[in-house]
Amino acid sequence: MKKWATAAIVIGVLFLSACGGGDADTGSVDQAVINQGKTVFQANCSACHSATSDTTLVGPSLQHIADWGGEMVAGLDAYEYTKQSILEPSAYITEGFQDLMPKTYESTLTDQQLEAVIQYLLSLE
Repeated sequence: MKKWATAAIVIGVLFLSACGGGDADTGSVDQAVINQGKTVFQANCSACHSATSDTTLVGPSLQHIADWGGEMVAGLDAYEYTKQSILEPSAYITEGFQDLMPKTYESTLTDQQLEAVIQYLLSLE
């Protein structure tokens, strides 16, 4: 019985260590995702959307979307607003812009690419 309790504690500690990770590991994983998102953005979005507030292209600048995205549609936070705007671009058209965004990202972006580009956009300050 004592060996079982010791084994359970060791397994618990290993589980918590794996889940919790260190701040350095979490930061590097997050930055890697953000870097991947930047690559996805540059390949798919940057021709029409700027990542800086002083530049407007075909679509609105996406800088600070983490701040204003949650205020665009009642019931959606910035993450959900950004995700839905990518997957269903005609759902919410920013005033002053036309409905020109491609409707193909749901089938052309992988789940990993979608998550990465959302994390990148939410990191734009």
